[in-house]
Amino acid sequence: MANTLQTIEIVGFTASNNERTCANHDCCGESLVIDAANNGVGMMLRLRLTTKNELAAYTILADDSDGCRVGFTFRSFADIHGAAYDGCVVELVEVYTSQNEDRAERRKFHTCKGYSLARVVKSNIGGDK
Repeated sequence: MANTLQTIEIVGFTASNNERTCANHDCCGESLVIDAANNGVGMMLRLRLTTKNELAAYTILADDSDGCRVGFTFRSFADIHGAAYDGCVVELVEVYTSQNEDRAERRKFHTCKGYSLARVVKSNIGGDK
């Protein structure tokens, strides 16, 4: 049975602490959208269940392997849906920044240390979406 969740929240992409960096680069936890002209919209990420309650988002390299870890889903989402979404590919459709006009969006960006919405483009749940 296919899951009806279409949009996933990806957070934590501006925090390079709490293991949000990879072993190869110091900037990975801060590299998702900060310097991109389009704020990362359209970027493809792969979700990986790294622990029971941590679903991390990784960049996808040209050879289709996982690149750097750049963000996470909320822990509550990972607790419930983590195993089902492990390996799914998502595309960023909206990225909040400190320059957003909407105060609530700016607050989400700061509170979550980066906040974005992604849609599932390739799923392990009932086939591709």
